[in-house]
Amino acid sequence: MLSNISKLFDPLGWLSPSTIKAKLLFQRLWSEHTEWDQLLSPDIQHEWSKLKEELKNISKIKIPRWVGNTQSLVQLHGFADASERAYAAVIYIKTYNEHKKPRIHLIAAKTKLAPQKKRITLPRLELCGAVLLSKLMQKVIVSMSLAQDKLQIHGWTDSMVVLGWIHGNTARWKTYVANRVNEIIKVIPSSCWRHTKSEHNAADCATRGLSPSQLLSYSLWWNGPSWLKENKEYPPEKYEAPEFELKTKPRICAAETTHSPFISKLLYKYSSVTKATRVLCRVLRFITNARERVRDNSNFYPSYITVNEIKYATKLIIKSIQLDNFAQEIEQLKRNGNISRKSAIISLNPFLDKDGILRMKGRLQHSTLPTTSKQPIVLPYHSRLTDLLILEAHHTTLHGGVKLTLAYIRNKYWIISGQRAVKKIIGRCTTCVRLNTQKRTQIMGDLPTPRVVPSRPFTHTGGGLYGTC
Repeated sequence: MLSNISKLFDPLGWLSPSTIKAKLLFQRLWSEHTEWDQLLSPDIQHEWSKLKEELKNISKIKIPRWVGNTQSLVQLHGFADASERAYAAVIYIKTYNEHKKPRIHLIAAKTKLAPQKKRITLPRLELCGAVLLSKLMQKVIVSMSLAQDKLQIHGWTDSMVVLGWIHGNTARWKTYVANRVNEIIKVIPSSCWRHTKSEHNAADCATRGLSPSQLLSYSLWWNGPSWLKENKEYPPEKYEAPEFELKTKPRICAAETTHSPFISKLLYKYSSVTKATRVLCRVLRFITNARERVRDNSNFYPSYITVNEIKYATKLIIKSIQLDNFAQEIEQLKRNGNISRKSAIISLNPFLDKDGILRMKGRLQHSTLPTTSKQPIVLPYHSRLTDLLILEAHHTTLHGGVKLTLAYIRNKYWIISGQRAVKKIIGRCTTCVRLNTQKRTQIMGDLPTPRVVPSRPFTHTGGGLYGTC
């Protein structure tokens, strides 16, 4: 059966309404888990015998080779459709003779079976048909070398849902729909898509199937709908998707401060948190002084940086880093005081303090430790601020090890995957690498020969033979 189906050589898809029947029949075999050497069921065997007899009529079909003069204005009309079992696309070329009379010719068609394992809704299958049409349209344009200035492209479908998707904003749709709509409009712009009635959709028969004897005289397939021969323009039209098909993606609104880009660049510019904080203090002072100078020449800051300025700048840096990495969690805590169970920091029981800084809540609330130790500030693993704080703690502990450095940091901060982050920074410390390098030991020399070669007793001993004189 498969051998006979494979013998149907139809690269341009002109016989698609007939070949799709054979494909659907073979797909039915797979759905019934028929083995290669197993006999066909009686109903399938009957359908296959009937189809084989019908395939003999294919030789009666004649297809014109000349499609007209493509040097004048050329229109390509593509039709897409789908059923629950297959989807298809067909393209017609519309040219004009010297008397401005239009001629319609079938150029190419393509069919695909709908997947059986993963069921897809009919609107999405219609969308897959439109994707198939856009790919086929691109191949036709390239193979026929059609000039863009003399070419008009038109896409037709009977699905209002697909038209609503194509004419809508792709950012509103789910990934499956958005990706395919983007692929479609790259070839056939949304302004070129229009609606046609189901009875006028030439691709419909390629999704349901026709016998070769029926296909022989099926004018809709060979010549397209009758209105295609009319001389008229096709102005752009707008379509909206039905309300029940508007499945928009959820939008996440996250707060963002104006300091975030500047603070991130500032931290990468300096190798110390202290330096970066003091520079930010100077910048904030300049902004404040510039405002105060316009209003009043008094109440300026002193020449030195105050403790309150350093505290305020430190809070700004921490809030900026947290907003860059935990924006969704902060927004959820502000809204209802809880975060999603899928969050990476759900186990830390996080909360926002009075300054809007994200902290963790542990089991030491009744201890006499300071508040910063009982409720440390949460910091991300991938952050320049985290790296600088670890480096500062490592130097403060006189190049302490991983456990000592981590214990020092956790007096104020809780870093996600803290031990791994500390190991990473300490591994880059040149001082520790130099001091912890294993010293080379002296290689001992070979032992002398008398100590390793066996010999008889008194081999190297002399004795007196004459006695005493």
